[in-house]
Amino acid sequence: MRPRKKQNIPEVEKNWVSSFSLILLIIFISISLFWHGLLFKPEYLLIEGCLYVSAGLILFRCKMPSHPVFYVFIVFVCLYFALTFSAISKQESLATSFRIALVIPLFLIAAQLTKAHRLTLIRVFVYLCSVGLVYGILFDQFRDGRFEGPLEYANAWGVLLLTALILSNMLAAIENKTHYIWLSSLLASGIILSGSRTVLLLFVIIVPLQYWAFGKNDRKTIPSVTLAICAGVASAVTYSFSKWAFLGSVLIVALLILYVMPKIRTKTISVTMIPIFLAMAVAMLYSNQATSLKRLFQLTPHASEWTSRIGYYKDAWQIIIDSPFLGYGGGAWNILQYHYQTAAYTVLYLHNYWLETWIETGLIGVLLFTTIVILFIWSGLSSYLKSDGSTKIWVASCLAVFGCLLVHSTVDFTFEYPLLFGLWVVFGIFSHTSMVELKPTSDLINKLNGPLRILFSLVLILFSIISIRLSFSEALSTKAEHATSYTEAIELLERSSNLAFIPANQHYTSAYLLLKNYLETTNPVHLTRAAMEINKAFSMNPQDVHVLFLRCQIQYAQGERTQARIELQKLHQQFPFRTDIQTELEKWDHAR
Repeated sequence: MRPRKKQNIPEVEKNWVSSFSLILLIIFISISLFWHGLLFKPEYLLIEGCLYVSAGLILFRCKMPSHPVFYVFIVFVCLYFALTFSAISKQESLATSFRIALVIPLFLIAAQLTKAHRLTLIRVFVYLCSVGLVYGILFDQFRDGRFEGPLEYANAWGVLLLTALILSNMLAAIENKTHYIWLSSLLASGIILSGSRTVLLLFVIIVPLQYWAFGKNDRKTIPSVTLAICAGVASAVTYSFSKWAFLGSVLIVALLILYVMPKIRTKTISVTMIPIFLAMAVAMLYSNQATSLKRLFQLTPHASEWTSRIGYYKDAWQIIIDSPFLGYGGGAWNILQYHYQTAAYTVLYLHNYWLETWIETGLIGVLLFTTIVILFIWSGLSSYLKSDGSTKIWVASCLAVFGCLLVHSTVDFTFEYPLLFGLWVVFGIFSHTSMVELKPTSDLINKLNGPLRILFSLVLILFSIISIRLSFSEALSTKAEHATSYTEAIELLERSSNLAFIPANQHYTSAYLLLKNYLETTNPVHLTRAAMEINKAFSMNPQDVHVLFLRCQIQYAQGERTQARIELQKLHQQFPFRTDIQTELEKWDHAR
């Protein structure tokens, strides 16, 4: 008898799952890149719900991940959801918990990619960022002279372009294709135009470290890429005169790199790149047209953004001291900043992910996050030390992206963007799996694989239903803000409240609209209903200054003016930097 041929069904299934995972990640990056990085809740909650369903389907055909980071992430996410029950703002805490939970489906999906598909994903990411850069230049996605791109925030856009630049350099070294050097030049010009000094510092530090980590035998592309980056700086300077001059210079640089640079000897490039770089720096410093670029060289600790952030951090530390171990739940900074601020400011985000995590989850959450970072770095360095050639280049570049995003989140709020937070997780996984295929799971996980897989799939499907429901609720609230009539806005908010589990914001907005309508029409029914709505909001957010302030205004409109004035005076003493409270109090004093 002939021996039966071995079937390759598992390998086929694996490739099918990898292809499906690749498509999902490309869709996620594409949508989030051109949709504000999924910064706003209706967007990321809906996309996350779809990712939950997809990850659940993948688990029916695959094994549970063996990387310990995955299970630490699960504990980290569970902590966020558990703290929602005692959070300062339960509604914001629930939304924040879902944003953090995005790492679970992304981890499951990214872990399925084969070597070829991981490279394809990175190629697509580099191309998308390059297309987004050109699109942003053509349609003037600038504010105050700084290039904000589709993310509508210059620092976030700058660090995203830096990650793309690092990966473009990696592809140039691994695949030895000249067009990646041109893309590096293009991306470098976008980083300069973003005007982000923090990103520029990371650029100057991380890119040389990346090349150094390639190893002595794999640094052939360094002179070419360095010259290309200098050309990118030159292109950025030309934008100060005209965007068409910029695009023309980019085209010239592309032609030079594609047709001239491969014929130039490495030694010649090494000799010429230093004076070219110096010439571009001088042009930037002394050009009267490049005022927006000059800020890149004002790297002083007394810059306005640094002094203001240091003030945030000092106030945040006082918040932490009052509850160092358990925290206040997700989104707590938006409420507590007014209770602790020592200067007049209102910022939605703390601009420091470590401190924000400590405020939200206490010392336990910070230790869990630190454990995640250490495990990612440890596994990445272990892979790096055991690898050589293209694998060493791959691991070094993935670690560079991981470190770049992590460091930037320490001085900015970029991890609030699900796109950047998701990329951080994905490249942490890639630095561990490197350029080899996925390893089988451990014996313990294999024994529990069946029950765990079924349980996890059901949980993911449940989470998808909740996430999509919350996305519809948030979308209705957003639509209510732009409603053409008062009646339509109230109806939308009622529908939104029915879908939300903790509709504190909906009750507050309804109370505000009802009070506004009462002041215009003097209809007592609207005032009575406004009082009911604000009481509901107060029961859910008793420490929110906006709720407390509106509660006083409604009380004043009801005729309880003495009591309302006493309460408003207390608020003024408690929140001395709120000018709206002070203005309202002065108006009431003049009306006496």
